[in-house]
Amino acid sequence: MKFSCCSTEKNCCENPALGLGILRLGVVILFLVPGIIKLMNPGIILNMIQNVVGIPGILGVIMAWLVIITEVGGGIAVLLGKIVPKLIYKISLVGFFVILLVAMATIHIPAIKANPMGVLSHILMLCSVLCLMFTRPMCPSGICGDK
Repeated sequence: MKFSCCSTEKNCCENPALGLGILRLGVVILFLVPGIIKLMNPGIILNMIQNVVGIPGILGVIMAWLVIITEVGGGIAVLLGKIVPKLIYKISLVGFFVILLVAMATIHIPAIKANPMGVLSHILMLCSVLCLMFTRPMCPSGICGDK
């Protein structure tokens, strides 16, 4: 007896586009939700950048807003995938990668003894973002007109 994941003849258990779509959705959730929270209360990220990371004054404010714009705008761009220009999609992922690296270097690595999972979860997120960087953005079925 042959095991089948689907009731159709097509083998949907081997669908790279579906796998990448799920990965893309996970990355979007990991950036868009915190980005919206920071947008609703920018003091959260501003306090962290000025006091924890150590970037004072107007430069800290600029960095805070860059993080918010990258997380919200990039989250939307990655969610839309092939609907947005490829350059915007890739720049969004590079922005995510930089945010993760800075967060790891300034917050999670110094606190590794207290919370090693912070570093491990960021390594997993870095790998997820890299997977999306090295693949083409996908298109929701039928919207872009390509097959």
